[in-house]
Amino acid sequence: MMGTMDTDLELKPAMGGRVAIAFLTLLCFGLAALLLVPAARHARHDDALAIGLGCAVLGVVLLWLTVGIGRRRLILDRDGVTVRGVLGTKRIAWSAVSSYSFVSIDPSSQAYYGQGAVVALIVVAVIKAVRKKPQNRKFKGGRLVLHGRGGEKVTVMAWFRDIDQGLERIFAELHPRLAATTGAGFGKLAFDGRILSHETKGVLALPEIEKVVVSPNGMVSIRKVGKRLAWASIGMAKIPCSLLLFERLADHGVAVEMSDAVFLPLPTLGLLARLKAARESLPRARIHS
Repeated sequence: MMGTMDTDLELKPAMGGRVAIAFLTLLCFGLAALLLVPAARHARHDDALAIGLGCAVLGVVLLWLTVGIGRRRLILDRDGVTVRGVLGTKRIAWSAVSSYSFVSIDPSSQAYYGQGAVVALIVVAVIKAVRKKPQNRKFKGGRLVLHGRGGEKVTVMAWFRDIDQGLERIFAELHPRLAATTGAGFGKLAFDGRILSHETKGVLALPEIEKVVVSPNGMVSIRKVGKRLAWASIGMAKIPCSLLLFERLADHGVAVEMSDAVFLPLPTLGLLARLKAARESLPRARIHS
């Protein structure tokens, strides 16, 4: 159903990252004071003075960043998505979204494929300290990028408080729209209900697909029956509307194994769980000696 949002939802930044950066800010200013005061008192222009000035500059930058992070907002309303960031505000209407790229990872795993993002160790520690949620219901790290028909782009990150609730509402609005307009193409992959094709690897008929595995680092591996190595591997973020592809594959009998680190909206999670249970309930052939 389209237009499901009757009320606005405004999400603020989670406290963990802000606290960590604030602590680093105080540390920088403290080191600057320890180094600059003795150096200025003795009119010394040595390494201590240079390092102290560097710490002071870094402290100012971190202070600015702390204030900027506190002003970030993710706003969802009946008409679209607004992301207010440190450097400005971006907005996209639901009706203008042509596709999305989504990757959900465990930040403690190796850097996710093809994203070019550096996850600070201290932020990873904070994220891992949050209370656990049921499988596939915690957006620990990654990003959701909404692509507009006019070339506009809005990025949603994992640093907002209650971001899981926000993603649930975003997918609830987008999936009915995109399911009706998305054809068989999903970037380098295409699926028409009978054949899964890759632009360089070739094609696989449904009976040839053993399973599709999504790893904690955001890598999607497509395995062919009887082969030990993956037939094709591709970063989740490089598959437009990836969750829709996984739903279609599962709906046609393909086993989709999803890492617990991948956030899934409730309809997708329910579909994969029902189809998995149905596959496991099928009688299996036995070989009698």
